[in-house]
Amino acid sequence: MRHKASELLHHPVTYIPFDAGLIAEAKNAYRTLMEMFREFGVAKFTRHGEIEADLGLISRDGKQGADFKVFFHFASDLGLHLIQKSPELADLVKPHMHVLRRLYDEVNTLAVNIARVIDEGHGRHFTRSLEEVVRQAAKPEQPYETTTLRGLYYPPVEGQTGARTHIDRSLFSVHFGDEGGQLMTCKHEKGKQHQAVNIPEGHVAMFRGVKLWLLSRRKFHPVWHCSTTVPGKPRLAMVQFIQAETPGFRVHKAKETYQMFG
Repeated sequence: MRHKASELLHHPVTYIPFDAGLIAEAKNAYRTLMEMFREFGVAKFTRHGEIEADLGLISRDGKQGADFKVFFHFASDLGLHLIQKSPELADLVKPHMHVLRRLYDEVNTLAVNIARVIDEGHGRHFTRSLEEVVRQAAKPEQPYETTTLRGLYYPPVEGQTGARTHIDRSLFSVHFGDEGGQLMTCKHEKGKQHQAVNIPEGHVAMFRGVKLWLLSRRKFHPVWHCSTTVPGKPRLAMVQFIQAETPGFRVHKAKETYQMFG
């Protein structure tokens, strides 16, 4: 784990062994939930106080072919809000939400372990204990500081779509692999040379977000990345955003924060 922690700080992407069966089970649960939401006409729900792009079920019709997708976010208390939105779904969604909870907890355990090792070997670079902030972020109900598990579905379209080059407002991002698309990293926002992220079977990909940069006194920079789809085919991806409180910074838009203080 010491080697993986160091790699995470100094390389664009780190591949870490993880339960492939649980990932597959969670993706199936996500698909089933999305089918249920469509069947019951649940088009949108969010938690009180959250920005629209943060938690709940939402869709985004991006301009110029980018970010045409549907999000579903799982966080500690999100099931309660879904039940309030559509009580008739409560019993139906429970087994699938339980699978997502298992994945959420396992990934958070991984993040806590990584954070602890970083504290031991590189703690001098950080203003706060990373283990502490990772543990706290799995509990609160505050915008921008709660660890979330995001499912992303890009419906099939004639042309190519995806997410433009960006950085995440997380401490770490944990990606579970693409179906029908490709995640790629880049050295900077305007860079033309993208590197494909090909996650080995039984692994997850982990990379840095802007909050790690803030807590490290701007030493460890966030990783620029983007995604593409295959024309005519859907893309399914899942990623867990390991969050953290960053005193003095209410990070909503990662790129703007990075550009303002970088």
